Amino acid sequence: MRACGRRLSIAVGFLFAALLVAIAPSLALADGKPDIVTLVGAHLKSPLEPGKTSTMLVNALVQQGWHINSDHPLTPDYIPTRLEITPPPDATVGAIQYPPAQETTLDFSGGEKLSVFSGAIEFSTELKAGADYASTGAHPATVTIKYQACNNVQCLRPTSVSATIDLAATTESSGGSSQTAGTITSTAPDTHESSIERAFHAHGSFLGFLFVLLGGLALNLTPCVYPLIGVTIAYFGNQGGGPRRLIVLASLFVLGIALMFSSVGVTVALSGGLFGA
Repeated sequence: MRACGRRLSIAVGFLFAALLVAIAPSLALADGKPDIVTLVGAHLKSPLEPGKTSTMLVNALVQQGWHINSDHPLTPDYIPTRLEITPPPDATVGAIQYPPAQETTLDFSGGEKLSVFSGAIEFSTELKAGADYASTGAHPATVTIKYQACNNVQCLRPTSVSATIDLAATTESSGGSSQTAGTITSTAPDTHESSIERAFHAHGSFLGFLFVLLGGLALNLTPCVYPLIGVTIAYFGNQGGGPRRLIVLASLFVLGIALMFSSVGVTVALSGGLFGA
């Protein structure tokens, strides 16, 4: 009985050790969610006055090495970029004018051309003030860019970046430059994240993967897995050949399962990533 218990303990220990070894490369390669698009600023060409119209310019910067889909992608498989402006009361927003798009071919697209924005980009629209629009005081407006980013090998899922600006402080000077250097008063990335994504972003990769590991272990309590734990441990514990053979068998078992499911997961993630899933 003691020999059997010792074998069971060795089998359980090395099953968990092999599992930690299997996820170690993922811990090393993981990184945070990239800031692909940054809202640089926004300003009005002329002060907004009751009953009058002014042109609003919104400037953004796409991170080097990345593109975002244009407002008119060449195929419906890609998510178009959209600029949305929520004006203050008694003001309305006209049609959005998007920057000229570039056509490029990326490695993952198989020679298919994509219509994209990259680098520094500028949007424009007309803002019209109503008759009751107050010329003085703060006039906060929300600017949101919804986009799907791609680099040379993959496309990320759609996301957005938002900023709050004060229209009263964003008019151009007579020389053509903005009177305020920093018109963005607050920014916020897309908040539609899962609990796992929030764990990674808030606590880093180590605690994020620890959270995933604990969640995976909790799945062992499900009816289709829990009854087989004893069977699996007993199988390895009853194998002959000493501790070294148990180590090899347990490691191969865990690594085989990890490799199979990781391969399937990566394949699904990459194929879905092409369409923003």
